[in-house]
Amino acid sequence: MAPTGLSMFYVSTIVSQLVYSLGGSAFKAGIGSEMIEVTPFFHQMATSIMYSMGEDNQAGVLATTMVTFAFSSIITGICFGLLGKFRLGKLVGFFPRHILVGCVGGVGYFLVVTAVEVCSRIDGGIQYNWDTMKYLFQPLVLLQWVFPLSLTFLLVVAQHLIRSPLLVPGYIILVFVGFHLLIALVPQWNLQSAREYGWIFPLQQSQEPWWSFYKLYSFSKVDWWLVISQIPTIFALTFFGVLHVPINVPALALSTGTDAVDVDRELLAHGVSNVLSGLAGSIQNYLVYTNSVLFIRAGADSRLSGVLLAMATVCVMCSGPAIIGYIPVCVVGVLVFLLGYELVKEALWDTWGRVRPFEYTTIAVIVATMGAVDFVVGILVGILLACVSFVVQASSEEVVTGIYSGEYARSIVVRHPKQLEFLERVGRQTCVFKLTGSLFFGSIGGLEEKVRSRFARQSWQREPVKFLILDANRVSGIDFSAAEGFRRIRNLVVEKGCYLLISSVDQGSAIVRALEDCGLWETEEHRERVQLFNNLNSALEWSENRFLADVAELAGSRSNSKRAISFSANVPTGAIPARSPSFSDKNPLLLPRDPSFPGQPNNRVPLLFGLSPSDHLSMLSGSPRHVQLLSAAQKSLTAERQDILLAKSTASAHSRPLPLLLKVMQGLSDTLNESLWAKLCPYLQQLEFQPGDMVYNRNVDPPAVFFVEQGLIDYEISFNNLQFSLKSSVLPLTMFGEIVKTRSDRKLVYTASTRSVLWKLDRDSIERLRIENTQVYEQLLAVCLRLASQRYDATTSNILVSL
Repeated sequence: MAPTGLSMFYVSTIVSQLVYSLGGSAFKAGIGSEMIEVTPFFHQMATSIMYSMGEDNQAGVLATTMVTFAFSSIITGICFGLLGKFRLGKLVGFFPRHILVGCVGGVGYFLVVTAVEVCSRIDGGIQYNWDTMKYLFQPLVLLQWVFPLSLTFLLVVAQHLIRSPLLVPGYIILVFVGFHLLIALVPQWNLQSAREYGWIFPLQQSQEPWWSFYKLYSFSKVDWWLVISQIPTIFALTFFGVLHVPINVPALALSTGTDAVDVDRELLAHGVSNVLSGLAGSIQNYLVYTNSVLFIRAGADSRLSGVLLAMATVCVMCSGPAIIGYIPVCVVGVLVFLLGYELVKEALWDTWGRVRPFEYTTIAVIVATMGAVDFVVGILVGILLACVSFVVQASSEEVVTGIYSGEYARSIVVRHPKQLEFLERVGRQTCVFKLTGSLFFGSIGGLEEKVRSRFARQSWQREPVKFLILDANRVSGIDFSAAEGFRRIRNLVVEKGCYLLISSVDQGSAIVRALEDCGLWETEEHRERVQLFNNLNSALEWSENRFLADVAELAGSRSNSKRAISFSANVPTGAIPARSPSFSDKNPLLLPRDPSFPGQPNNRVPLLFGLSPSDHLSMLSGSPRHVQLLSAAQKSLTAERQDILLAKSTASAHSRPLPLLLKVMQGLSDTLNESLWAKLCPYLQQLEFQPGDMVYNRNVDPPAVFFVEQGLIDYEISFNNLQFSLKSSVLPLTMFGEIVKTRSDRKLVYTASTRSVLWKLDRDSIERLRIENTQVYEQLLAVCLRLASQRYDATTSNILVSL
């Protein structure tokens, strides 16, 4: 069958060379050739067909094998072409490199074994048993395969000493000439005796032309079910063939200095050449890196060079297979040994110490499986190990990139300094987990472990948690197992009487659908305890307002008719929904702005409450979370009591807006001298805004300072040249604006969200105040600077935590 195989080799090589040289490939002098590395797959298919049909049915075996080979070439070409047509070349590179290296090593192992088979003239392949070992170590047989192995060793040593692309072809020619000189010089030895003892391939007596292999295509004798049964091996062969392109093409581009190389174009060219080869009754081919480099460095620099090479190959093909009878077996053995050695070395030696232990073990397992069991099994094992490798690697990467407490992770809502002071003290009850990557069965365990450690008894006693925020800003996906993990986290949160807030998710997103499908909201309690937000700032704002609301409710339950301290602040409307969002709402992720806050008249929630010392002491026996909340409230109450009494006494003695100014200045100004701030009142102008009215645009309007008496103001921060913005609210009893115009890329726009009453200090009034009341102007300037610093810190912290 040697003439038949040689003719098929020529046909495949000529077809590929013409396709590449006539414009299919970007490499003008690229060399196409039959894909020698897939020979083990042909061996597997031919052996399987022979054993299935029986050795007696020679015509049927040959016809079925020929059709299977040609069919595999067509399938390979279609796969190549589809990858190139739909520009999916980059997907080939996604397959783990170490799995590919393992497959390459498996092919190398098989080539080494094949070289031993060819040199020792073993029919049917090497069997790993005692009889085969005894045969291989017979004196003559041992010499036949050890001799080319020794020549290969010398060539490898020479390659380390001589860096020339002509070394290998020159060495092979030298071995060929030297062997024939040896036959000519040794008495009683000639070509015929060398053939009889297996040192030279048998002389081919066939006088049939090169195209005679087409006579083997007897379709009536083909077992089509056997052809179909070889599809798994065909796809394994195709898979291995496809992997050559992303390796050979970039490597050849680097070696030849070619910059503009399109892998998809090369894939399309490979598809055309393989389909044409299959239709021509031949086998797979590809762009050969080594031959191409040798050809180009020898001076080939045009497409005409490749066409002339194809024509020369046609001439050799038409001359017939007589040359085979003059080729020493050791020459072929050296070539196959060398190729097998290089592939095994690339897989097992070059990767030693350069890949992780798990990856190296994977490479060794694939090589051993391909050599000892089967090629298809080896590739399947490789794919399985690739999946395991991905799971191991992904699960080893942290999905939690940061854990922050509410002391540092704060919303950018403009609140009164006393509120900020209180929230900072209870901030440790808010815990933010920043998540990233893909949440799946291999990574959700790490998140659960961290959450449970945060709720462990010792951690709970030291830092009790009320709001657990899971920010999914950088989460790319979630599978069912991870969604089930969220259910377990929910159960833990509900058991502890906490809230689970999931932020940076959009309505209708895959993450929300996955959480809904797994039953995260099974009961009304779950709907109350598990909340969704479209950004982290909204979740932080919601938790802060719940702190204020809980203190208000606690004060009402403990003091009943006791009059709370008059200093109070509006909670942003919409910060807490009248009921928990559900998936039946029109927009469950956007918190509704309901002007009526449940349980509090006029939406006013006292910041601190008039609880007696005994009231506080009687509550200190509660949970650590309860104790921490009351302790924070009591500290803030003690610190501000004097300021509150001053504000109350002033409110009855003076007209507006002095009481407002004194309340706003608490925590901002070094002094609450009413006579000082009373001088500011004549410069202020009362304004009223309706929902949707523009209040102040920092980048357009002149400098101005606003004091919010009632209502809610929305504001948005954006930056030039950045697709990023933050939205939040300004509460009553606070101030905003600027007293001096500064240059900044930061854009600030304030809009009335509800009917609002504000007092404005415009540009002209600021200038008159600077001239007429220097002391007040300087105090106001200091307050504005202090306020700007606080809000800059809050905004910066919020952005850093949100990213």
